[in-house]
Amino acid sequence: MKTLKDLFVATALVPGISAQGQSYSDVCYTVGIPMGAASDKIDNASWRSFGFEWGQELEEDRSIGFELGWHVYSSQEKTLALS
Repeated sequence: MKTLKDLFVATALVPGISAQGQSYSDVCYTVGIPMGAASDKIDNASWRSFGFEWGQELEEDRSIGFELGWHVYSSQEKTLALS
């Protein structure tokens, strides 16, 4: 768990890296807000998430890449005990 926490802190502190070359990468801290069907079950936004993006320029006006994201949502179910 400590390793995950250290990774999270390092990810939040590292700015996006961009060079003058033909590829780029970015590590970012994100906030996840449940929408649609997920918002029916989860009320709060997720503050525990991050993303990674990488891209490669093919031509001056075209590029290809991918983006990965990790979000953690949690909710508590309220139960009523009858006796």
